Amino acid sequence: MASFIKYPVVTTGSYTVLAGCYANGACGGTVSFRVTSGPTSPLYYVAANTNNAQQNTVNRSFTLDIGDMVEVGTCDLPGASATGDTSLRLFGGGTQVMSNNDACGGKASFIRHRATTRGTYELRAGCNSRGSCAGTVIFRITPAAIPALTYNASDTNSAQQNTVNRTFTLNAGDVLEAGTCSLPGATATGDTYLRLFGGGTQVAYNDENCGGSASFFQYTAPTTGTYELRAGCYSNTSCGGTVVFRVTPAKK
Repeated sequence: MASFIKYPVVTTGSYTVLAGCYANGACGGTVSFRVTSGPTSPLYYVAANTNNAQQNTVNRSFTLDIGDMVEVGTCDLPGASATGDTSLRLFGGGTQVMSNNDACGGKASFIRHRATTRGTYELRAGCNSRGSCAGTVIFRITPAAIPALTYNASDTNSAQQNTVNRTFTLNAGDVLEAGTCSLPGATATGDTYLRLFGGGTQVAYNDENCGGSASFFQYTAPTTGTYELRAGCYSNTSCGGTVVFRVTPAKK
């Protein structure tokens, strides 16, 4: 009977949580809030005496799913910069998983890591030895491959009810292709219908493609966030299919 919301913010602004009870019943509770800085926003920092990013660091926490690829650096990513000798350390589950001091042919830093476990990771930014430095750390996360969605459905009113859904994350600029045709392994039995939602709003859909009753669409994500694919059938018919997903990461 409790409630929980997880929302990836797509625009800067004021947000309001409205707390109440189911239907006309009475209830009570304590609403707790946790805000995790989005990894895709740059981390600007100035530091000194960090002992190779082991103390006095400037940190950023974020979540990775299994198979996600994270790239972070004060070089080798658009907008990244380093003044002085920067040093970066990446931690997962409280344990260091990677570190870097000198990259890109100089004194900047760069890390690339593919997550083997789902959870919270932390980037700690500092300087080489006990010197002073500054930098702009850029983050880039490439989602793991989205598993295919095999489904059977009926009476979905063109994928507006009784749908089979799949939720995943896209980065700004990622190109998503999804379909019951046109991708290796995709299949359709009957007249499939697909709808894509981002931030609770429909952003793409398709009914008939590939010369028949299968479905396929391509969508470029304008913002980083959570998206949901809803798979159903045309009108109130019955159908089935295997939806295959392909994500092409945004160009650097």
